[in-house]
Amino acid sequence: MAGRGRWWAGDRGVFAALLVTALAAQLSVAIGQLALGLALLAALARVAMRRDRVARTGLELPFLLLLFWALAMIPVSEVPHESLRNARRFYLFVPLWLGAGYVVGERRRWAVLAAVALGATVNAVYSVVVESVIPGDYALRIGMIQHSVITSSWLVMTASLLAGAVALLGPGVRLRLGAALVLAPLLVAVALTQSRSAWLGVAAGFALMTACARPRLILPLILVAAAGFALSPPHLRDRVRSVTDPAQATNAQRLVLWRAGLDLVREHPVTGVGDRNLAPLTPALAMAPGAVPTVHVRHLHQNFLMLAAIWGVPGLVFGTWFLLGMGWQLGRRWRELRVAGARAPPTRRIWALGGLGVWVGVIVSGLFDWSFGDPELGLVYLLVVGVALAPATVRDPLVLDAAGSQAVQA
Repeated sequence: MAGRGRWWAGDRGVFAALLVTALAAQLSVAIGQLALGLALLAALARVAMRRDRVARTGLELPFLLLLFWALAMIPVSEVPHESLRNARRFYLFVPLWLGAGYVVGERRRWAVLAAVALGATVNAVYSVVVESVIPGDYALRIGMIQHSVITSSWLVMTASLLAGAVALLGPGVRLRLGAALVLAPLLVAVALTQSRSAWLGVAAGFALMTACARPRLILPLILVAAAGFALSPPHLRDRVRSVTDPAQATNAQRLVLWRAGLDLVREHPVTGVGDRNLAPLTPALAMAPGAVPTVHVRHLHQNFLMLAAIWGVPGLVFGTWFLLGMGWQLGRRWRELRVAGARAPPTRRIWALGGLGVWVGVIVSGLFDWSFGDPELGLVYLLVVGVALAPATVRDPLVLDAAGSQAVQA
C-alpha cells in the first residue's frame, strides 16, 4: 500500500495507529485493540477511495477458508450464540495485512521494532522489580502487567526473539550490543514466569534464528544456556527437568485433557463442538496438589487438537495450513534476503529472521497450550509476521542496487 499526505489523511495515520498497537499490545490489550480498530478504519477508508490495495502475504487462501468454515459451523455449534461471539477472534488477524501494507520502509520498521521492545521492556523490568525483587521472592511465578503468567510469557517471548534478531543481524556492533542489553531483562522475565511453553518457544526460536544467520554461534549459545541452567536457582532447574516428566502434575493433566480432546474429535469429526468454552466437556482436574474443588478447563492446552475439537477435521486442516503456511512464506522471504546479502535493506533481513523466530516460538509453545486463541499474543505475533512478509515495491524493495538506494527487481 502506498500514499502520502498529512498524517491524519495519508497512510501515516494508519501507521501511527499501528505503532500505538505495537507498543500497547505489550501492556494493555484494550488499548492495543482500540488502536488496531482505528488503524483498520483508516485503512478501509483508503482502500474504499482506491488509494491503497490490500497487501498480499500468501496466506489469504488458508485464512479465508478457515474463516468461512468457522462461520459456517456457527449454526451447528452446540452453543451457537457463544460461537458467534467468539467469531470476533478473527478481528485479531487484521495486523497481518495492516503490518504488511503500512509498516514499509526502514524508518517504519525500526519504529515498530522499537515500540515492541519498549513495551516489553517496561513490562519486564516493572514486573521483575515489583513481583520478585521488592518482595524478595524469586520462587513465585510472576504474572506481569497482564496478571497472566502464560500470556505475559508469550508476549515477552516475541519481543525477546525480535531483539535476538537485531543482536544477530543488526548493522553495527553498538546496535547489536544494545539489543543484547535489551534482551537481558526480557529473558529474566520469561524465566521468572516459569512458563515452560514460553521457555521452549524461546529456545526453539533462538535455535532456528542462529542456525539461519550465525551457525557458528550455535555451540557458544548452547554453552551459555548450559551455564545459565547450572547457575539458576534450584526451583528453576527442577522446572526445566519437569518438561519431560509425564508424572509431573500439570503434564499429567495435559495428557488427560488431550485424551478428552481426542474423544471430542471422534464424536464430532466434521463439525466439531463449536468455538466455545469447553469446560462443560472436559474432565475435572485438581489444578494444585490436593486442591478442592477441582475445576473443568476451558480449552485443551494444544493448538492443533483444539482446532480439531472446535471446528472438526476441516477446521484443523485449514488452521494448520494457515499456521504452517506462515513458516513457508517466512522461509521463502528469508531465503530471498539471504541471497541478496548486503544489498537487502537491513530491517528487511532483521524482520524476516525475527519473524521466523517468533513463528517457531508460537508453534512450539502452541504444542502445549492454546496460544492460537490468545488475543494479546495474536496482536503482536501476527503484526510481526505481517511486517516480515511485506511485499516488495519500488518504494520499499527487497534488494538495493550497488549504490544502496534504487530498487532492483527481486
